[in-house]
Amino acid sequence: MSITEHIISAWRCLSSSKMRTFLTTLGIIVGISSVILINTIGSTLGKTVRATMNGFMSGNQFIVAILKEDYMETGELSGTAITDEMMQAFEDEFNGKVRRMVILQGELTTLAGTEKKEGNINLCGVSENTIQSLGAEIELGRYISAEDTVKAASSIVICNQTAEIIFGKGVDPIGKQVTLGGYNTTLTVVGTYKPLIDPSLLGMSDEDPQTAIIPYSYLENLVGTDMYTSNQVYFIADDEVSSEELKNAAEEVFPKYVPEGEMLYTESLNEDLEQIDSFVDIITKIIAAIAAVSLVVGGIGVMNIMLVSVTERTMEIGVRKAMGADNKSIRTQFITESIMISLIGSAIGIVLGLIEAKLVAMFAVKLTSKMNLPISVDLGIPVGAIIGSVIFSFVVGLVFGVYPADKAAKMEVVDALRYE
Repeated sequence: MSITEHIISAWRCLSSSKMRTFLTTLGIIVGISSVILINTIGSTLGKTVRATMNGFMSGNQFIVAILKEDYMETGELSGTAITDEMMQAFEDEFNGKVRRMVILQGELTTLAGTEKKEGNINLCGVSENTIQSLGAEIELGRYISAEDTVKAASSIVICNQTAEIIFGKGVDPIGKQVTLGGYNTTLTVVGTYKPLIDPSLLGMSDEDPQTAIIPYSYLENLVGTDMYTSNQVYFIADDEVSSEELKNAAEEVFPKYVPEGEMLYTESLNEDLEQIDSFVDIITKIIAAIAAVSLVVGGIGVMNIMLVSVTERTMEIGVRKAMGADNKSIRTQFITESIMISLIGSAIGIVLGLIEAKLVAMFAVKLTSKMNLPISVDLGIPVGAIIGSVIFSFVVGLVFGVYPADKAAKMEVVDALRYE
């Protein structure tokens, strides 16, 4: 018999006892669906965490800090500030592909529109690249530009909520003048932003001050002093620049500025995301391996049913042998049936696992939408796990089908024909 004839014959035998075939595949179905569900959840969780973090802090960000060597024990920061000379030397290593992100906290004050309506604000001085680290996106107009910082322009970007308070709902604030409380200065609104994180999740109410953003150079002129004396600085790099390149450059540029008793600290957002992905992947694989144990139980069930099938079909085996079927043909027939049972269970388990994962994702979306969490569930299909499940099911059917098939093949023709 050809392999095609063996498959057709196996399908007929399995179809004649549909309920028993289904019950036999249950162990395989449960094992495969569990593995697919867990791998899908793991893949989805990794994608969702990455997408969510990128929503809060997007871009290829890199942090450089100079800390006390005993910082981890004492929490004491270094007194050594990262100067413009240090930042410029680091940026020069990448020919414009890496830029500093300066964020200077001003003070709590008020902002008044042309109609003298006031809103409380937190004043913040920034460089042109910091929108990627403030957890916000521009809604109208533009963000602070490089030209604004160079010229110390009187430009300001305000929250859409602040714009509604001082100008009124539905009024376009772009180009309008605002006055800072406590300062004899007027600024021009060049843009409005909306927070990516619901303020209520941070314990803030609608009445709490929102951040108003101006060029850091203008803020320094406003207070009459050089405010940038931080021992920590953020850089934003082009996507083509790797975390390793950034780290190597930092270790080449900054150590000569680090005094004795202090240390250089670097951190990459991409590395943090990779570590999260790696952690999620390890946990997923461990849980999936535990779930895969049920496949062994399912394989034992397949072997048990195949042994019963061999006993029930003893007369058939005897007739086939009497008509010239050799041991190899008998053995192949029963192994084919065992493999088909496993593959059928695998197919059903894969579909069931993906459906379960979809339902879990829908439930997660519904749950987070009620909680006002800024999470977008990105359902990931674990192609590798699906292929692995099919291969594993084939192996289970082959391994656990060998003994029943061998038992059938070794039957003596006379004993099989005399069996009642």
